[in-house]
Amino acid sequence: MRNLLRAGLLAAAACLLPACIEADVETEIRADGSGTMGVSMKFTEKFVEILRRLEKVDPDQDTLKEASGMLFDRPDAAAIAEAEKAGMKLLEFESVRDEKRMSAKAKVEFATLASLQCFDRLVGTKDDREKASKGKGDSPADDMRLTRDAEGVYTLSLSMEPGDDGGDEDDGEDGEEDDGDGEDDGGDDDGGEMESGGEPAPAAPGTGEAKPADPEAEAKKVQEVMAIMGEMMGEASRLRFTVALKVPGEILDFEPAAGAKKEEGKVTWNLDFGTMMAASMGGKDGGMKGMQVRFRMPAGQSLPEKALWDGPAKKPAPAAREPGPAAPPG
Repeated sequence: MRNLLRAGLLAAAACLLPACIEADVETEIRADGSGTMGVSMKFTEKFVEILRRLEKVDPDQDTLKEASGMLFDRPDAAAIAEAEKAGMKLLEFESVRDEKRMSAKAKVEFATLASLQCFDRLVGTKDDREKASKGKGDSPADDMRLTRDAEGVYTLSLSMEPGDDGGDEDDGEDGEEDDGDGEDDGGDDDGGEMESGGEPAPAAPGTGEAKPADPEAEAKKVQEVMAIMGEMMGEASRLRFTVALKVPGEILDFEPAAGAKKEEGKVTWNLDFGTMMAASMGGKDGGMKGMQVRFRMPAGQSLPEKALWDGPAKKPAPAAREPGPAAPPG
């Protein structure tokens, strides 16, 4: 049971990781419809130190590796060339992963917001790129809109609504399918002795026999992991996240007002842990749907029609599967 509890605590620690990244995101739209997007993200030195202690308590866990995997990977030449064909250019990139620091920073220039559809293929994480290569994923272009109403007022918005990233449905790559009978088909059971937490007990050196678990050692590990989890929660509660939207005209209004600061042509939202939790709820009750800025271009000017962006085309619903042949009468 203690093994199971420790595994659950480590899984919870991994779930905390997204809430422990400090990030700054700024999107600028220019008068010709082009623009830039800059994203910087980091784990604080304190948080990296906490993760390294967690790794020492349980060397088999992958929390540190998972944290590193949340940061951008350096793009290769093929990705850069592909992005430039789509109208997006990499202006700046930096990635740091050492004993004390874990951070990444990228800035791109785009011809239109639509060009941001290849953002993940250029400076995303390894997982982002794998999803993007399969036509899945969630690029900034999925969440941003630039629209104009009948009175010539523009709205630049960033949605926090949960999106469909294509899911993790089985695409047949592993060659295994559930036969739907609800029964255990055997798996990789080796018939070995199990520890109280449901995990196979390691073999004792030189005997080939299962080594009994050490209850005291497991209890100590559980206590250490719980203490580290408390530190992670405390560190997460002090982190910040900023979002800035910069436009080429007079700002008429913006929302939400909470945490927002208006400057000349720019609104910046400073989000703390509480508002980030609200943002994670998306459009649900008490959640944050997103940010938007409404603006008007200077007299006699307008954004080109190609600059407007109301999101990617909706993917068609999957076709219904044809029923299989009827089973022969028994």
